[in-house]
Amino acid sequence: MSSIEPLLGPNPVLGRRLGLSSLIVTALRAQWPLLAGTAVYCGGVSWVLDHSARARPLSFDDLTVEAVAMSLVVQLVALITLRFLYMCLTTRPARPSVALYRDLKAFLSCPYRMCLGLPILIALILFAKSFTTFKYNIPALNPFSWDETFMRWDRAIHFGHQPFALLQPVLGHPIVTFIINLGYNLWYMVMWCFWVLLIFAGRSSELRTQFLMSFLLVWSVLGSLMAWALSSAGPCFYGLLGLPDDPYAGLMAYLREADQSFPIWALDIQQSLWETYTGERSVIAGISAMPSLHNGTALLFALTAWKIDRRIGIAFGLYAIWIFLGSIHLGWHYAVDAYIAWAMVLPIWWLSGLFARWNETRPAVRAYNELSLRARPSDVPLVFGIRSFP
Repeated sequence: MSSIEPLLGPNPVLGRRLGLSSLIVTALRAQWPLLAGTAVYCGGVSWVLDHSARARPLSFDDLTVEAVAMSLVVQLVALITLRFLYMCLTTRPARPSVALYRDLKAFLSCPYRMCLGLPILIALILFAKSFTTFKYNIPALNPFSWDETFMRWDRAIHFGHQPFALLQPVLGHPIVTFIINLGYNLWYMVMWCFWVLLIFAGRSSELRTQFLMSFLLVWSVLGSLMAWALSSAGPCFYGLLGLPDDPYAGLMAYLREADQSFPIWALDIQQSLWETYTGERSVIAGISAMPSLHNGTALLFALTAWKIDRRIGIAFGLYAIWIFLGSIHLGWHYAVDAYIAWAMVLPIWWLSGLFARWNETRPAVRAYNELSLRARPSDVPLVFGIRSFP
């Protein structure tokens, strides 16, 4: 008998006890649609790049062990951040470091949480690596050709004005630009925290499945297929593309001036991306403006948070507006990049909800959830105070 078998107990759905190996198999069966989706995407990217004479093909070596290891470290940092914030807001222990250590030890040693979460985490890490490699190759597969069109769309929609010009009187102050850039860069940590919060929820739920399926579809459909078809670089690179009558020259001049007072990190990142695009650097990083994944994923955060708690949803809705303003003010995106991303995310969220409701009826999902619900409370520690999701 496995040492954890008494902990798992009998499962009335399966009619027998489960050891650790059986628990892992049950977790994989419960999540096979999500795992299969990531495998299809990674395989599709590999096939496309292998059959393009101009693209750098994706080999297994590109899905490096270093990337996986670094991503695991990032997820651990996100987990520590969530748990520390939770303790600060609720329990407020007298010895925070000791309490945090015990909490993390209980979290990482929970078999239900790890068996369910680790396969999805590894799959998403490989998915993200494939995505980045594909994004790097978009200009080779389909050279930038839509920037002038999107510039004209922006001007037409906003009554003859460029959106950044309308925002400049309010946002065009170095300290304001710095704060906006800070919040814009925090988007990555927010994403990692959402990964930890939902991937390691301890049991399958409609919300967990809806978020993960939406995330995969948004990044696959919007971030890959649509970005490939509507290849564009964005306002910050408009002049570098050699396009005539650059309307964003004034915006970029302001950002460089503001950088003299406060660090505007967007400029350094944009320079790095351009040097990678021109071949001056070899770091895998891609340029793609339409549609905006920053804006689309920020809306996904808000939709997910709304189903957890409406107050949290409102907060993330405001954050989505912050990301929208930053994407324009920092020169990353045309406004239409966000509008189209939002218009696509909403039906994806709805369709993923339909899938999630069906998924929760599958025997393997019911079996795994039954195990998790029968666990002692100490065996399934909370994630940010939330044990289960609607």
